[in-house]
Amino acid sequence: MRRTRAASLPALLGLALLSGCATFHEGAPLPPPDGALAACEGSVAARLQYLEPRLAAHASYANRWYWIWQGVHAGGLVYSGVMAGVEDDGGERALQAVDATKSAIGVAYLAIEPPALRDGMDAVTQVDVGTSDGCVARLRAAEELLYAAAEDAHEQRRGWLTHVGNLALNLIGAVIVAEGFDESSGWSSGALGVVTGELELWSYPWHAEHTVREYERRFPRDELSAPRWRIEERGDDTVMILD
Repeated sequence: MRRTRAASLPALLGLALLSGCATFHEGAPLPPPDGALAACEGSVAARLQYLEPRLAAHASYANRWYWIWQGVHAGGLVYSGVMAGVEDDGGERALQAVDATKSAIGVAYLAIEPPALRDGMDAVTQVDVGTSDGCVARLRAAEELLYAAAEDAHEQRRGWLTHVGNLALNLIGAVIVAEGFDESSGWSSGALGVVTGELELWSYPWHAEHTVREYERRFPRDELSAPRWRIEERGDDTVMILD
């Protein structure tokens, strides 16, 4: 019975994640633009009024995603750590110890590499728009944040290293438990770990990539624009190029 509960925990946590993320979708109402932007004019004002509400919505999702997944990993760490300490069977104890280690790696990785929008928009909204130069500086800050978030999403969701790393971590854990301790449930735990890891990667804050495409369609680049990442489709691959 304990093995069944242990194996089902990642699946239950994954369902909790999906339930939390389901409240965020691209059709949700956007927050209104900052009233201070009324001081800006022309193309700069239009760009800021388009970008800032979307960045705020993306930051809200990024923050929620971050804390949900930190909760998933921390919960797994505590649960598996406790179970490893009370289990009498050597194989089951090894299984729980490996799961606790994987959860600890997840907590540490997110703490070191949080989403680009995890800390919100302070770098943008703190820029004073009392002058035309201030408006331009704020636009550049908003664009830089948008393109940093798009690059971040691209690397996490589409980069091969993250998916190979997820597979390798869980495969190594499964081999240690199943072959080293003759505990066959190590394979099912590893498989659940891969699925949970893929849920984490594909639910990673992705909205900025869509916003980049729409922003570039509406507002062609000009001399006011910050250096930006351009998204191109090359055959079956999607690549990002810094202009």
